[in-house]
Amino acid sequence: MIIPRTLAIFQQDAEARITRLRHRLAHLEKAAQSGELPDGTSIMLRPVQAGLILGDIQIQWTELEAWLREVHGIAEKLVDFMPRDSLVP
Repeated sequence: MIIPRTLAIFQQDAEARITRLRHRLAHLEKAAQSGELPDGTSIMLRPVQAGLILGDIQIQWTELEAWLREVHGIAEKLVDFMPRDSLVP
């Protein structure tokens, strides 16, 4: 199996927080573009010592590192399925 379902990024808690974060960012971006964003509302991820924060959503640096390593590993495996001639620009 190329993409194991046991990866940390697919665990329910991780997937839920990533999805919530993505939806929150999209909502804030839309509100900012339409001029409906309340003054003082942060629309960016705030890096802190423990990780990234946006409102009540927090992702620890250790979690983010693990997720990125997993996704990188998947990308490396997927390259093996691409025809070699498509890798050359």
